[in-house]
Amino acid sequence: IEAGIDSMDYSALSDSAMRENGVELPKGKPLVVMVARFAPIKGHRVLVSAAGILKRRGIPCHFLLIGYPKDYTAEQFQRWFVEGNLLDDFTVIDRLLPRLSALLSRCDIGAITSLGSETVSRSLLEYLASGLPAIATDVGGISDIMSRGEFGRLIRPDNANALADAIADLLADNNRRLRMANAARNYVHSHCTWEQ
Repeated sequence: IEAGIDSMDYSALSDSAMRENGVELPKGKPLVVMVARFAPIKGHRVLVSAAGILKRRGIPCHFLLIGYPKDYTAEQFQRWFVEGNLLDDFTVIDRLLPRLSALLSRCDIGAITSLGSETVSRSLLEYLASGLPAIATDVGGISDIMSRGEFGRLIRPDNANALADAIADLLADNNRRLRMANAARNYVHSHCTWEQ
């Protein structure tokens, strides 16, 4: 059985839908989002390391971690941010959001840093449906969708430098991100909705 999503959840979203989430997004910086349960297999530490690399390079961006506590808590992330001087560069959301799609629609890049465990990634489908270029690790079934590079970049797992490079490359090319966003939406609405 192939995975799918409800395409109506990712149609044009109003500011009121955004306010339902109760989340204030920083202004003036590109937003990189990661939606995953808070567990080591999902590679959050790799994203935090990549954020430090980007900060040292002087590339401004803000990171959103969205998920539910499993092996990690928001307090564990805070310790990592303090260690890496990244407290102002991350927002952690550890609760259910009534309109996740509204939040995704305001981001610039979706990240999947899994070290394993992915068959079909629902987060990847949600990113693509929201028009987010994705940077994803080459694990499980992710490469079935990402291998041609139409929707983003496929990278090796557990490689913070490769992740930082991929984020920097996409942030530097707005036209490329727009092309990927359009291709991503078209792909999901043609192949991955419940109506298909």
